[in-house]
Amino acid sequence: MSDPVFRIGQMTDDALRSQVGRMAEKIQTGLVTAANMPGLYLRVGRRSHSWQGRYYLDGREKRLRLGYWPLMSVEKAIDAHTANRERVQQGIAPITPRQAPYGHSLGDLVDEWQANNGTATARHRANIVRRTFQPLLGHDARFISRDHIKPIANLIRQEKGPTLRNALDNLSAVFNYGKQVELVDHNPTAGIKRPARSLDPNWFTLVDLFTLFRAFDQLAEWEQRFLLFLVLTGCRSGETMAANVGHFDPSADMVTLPPPLTKNGAGLMIPLPPFTLKVVTDAVGDRTDGNAPLFASRTGGRIDQHQKRGLITFCNANRATPLHRGTSPGWARIHAFRKSMVTEGCALGLPRDVLDRMLNHVAISTTSQVLAAYSLSERLEERVAAANAWASVIECIYKHAVEKTLPMPRRPELKNIVNQLYWKGKT
Repeated sequence: MSDPVFRIGQMTDDALRSQVGRMAEKIQTGLVTAANMPGLYLRVGRRSHSWQGRYYLDGREKRLRLGYWPLMSVEKAIDAHTANRERVQQGIAPITPRQAPYGHSLGDLVDEWQANNGTATARHRANIVRRTFQPLLGHDARFISRDHIKPIANLIRQEKGPTLRNALDNLSAVFNYGKQVELVDHNPTAGIKRPARSLDPNWFTLVDLFTLFRAFDQLAEWEQRFLLFLVLTGCRSGETMAANVGHFDPSADMVTLPPPLTKNGAGLMIPLPPFTLKVVTDAVGDRTDGNAPLFASRTGGRIDQHQKRGLITFCNANRATPLHRGTSPGWARIHAFRKSMVTEGCALGLPRDVLDRMLNHVAISTTSQVLAAYSLSERLEERVAAANAWASVIECIYKHAVEKTLPMPRRPELKNIVNQLYWKGKT
């Protein structure tokens, strides 16, 4: 760490008060730690002192702000730190404990939100909030209202519509986190009109997928398998990157993600039709360690965000209409494969409510909510049939693309695959 570290014998309130008093006399800032509680630090600042925990998960360091001293006592900080260490030992990400409001500034709230996420993307989003709403960073987050945000938004609304939408969405995420940990009780961005989104399609059509598959020979095998799995299953990239070999059950043709790995915390059972099963089996190979990544990178470790961004650029550059800049209209993220599954799947005749269940949506449409109220089962049989039909469509497109000489399959042919594999068994 770049900050100076001061070590004390035991982590107690009396020892901390003595050490902080000495540092205040010398106008020093830094980190205070003790041998009896490794990984737990008190960051001593000019105006406030915060508890920080340092953890290692999947070979990466993750730092969290646990609370503020003396509002959070030594005993509570140790309890929170110990609980997080137990979570990490189980392979679960550490969390920030809930606290009562304590005069956090917007800058503090942004810092805590970034530290809690601990990703490069979170750092980028936090910097956008800091740059855009810099005049508000010193304000108490509990008392920021729409009247504070609107003047700043109006200044950049005309020239930088997409930038404003991005900034407001990121600020909204910060305040939603603040509500979750009970540091604020409102979200002042609610009701502020966002600039209209571009109507350009930011997803991959079947023709885009065909063109993309034709360029697969430029990718390594692990990259091909990772992208194919996302296209075939509609699984979120983050969940796929976090999945382990132990989650794959070849005897049941199923990948089962536990609740902590899924966005909605409900877990997910992913049926594997023959083509998808082959992709997963090839990805696993002869690895038997249940904690190893299901889809490993070239080095054998987990796929990281930098590698994923490279794949996003490759996918957009090899669409039917290539895009080479992240700000281009229609630029699609890897998450767009999920939109492709819903949009093209519905167009080919697969039911929307079954696709919603397959994608494990956090918030589903009103129609799907009504259907779910009358169908509380996981609808596994229908999902298996729909997964088989969709995988067969993708396999047909993939084989035509790999052959190089074969044209894109016609849509009636693809619809016939869906009719044969999904609807024929229901008549």
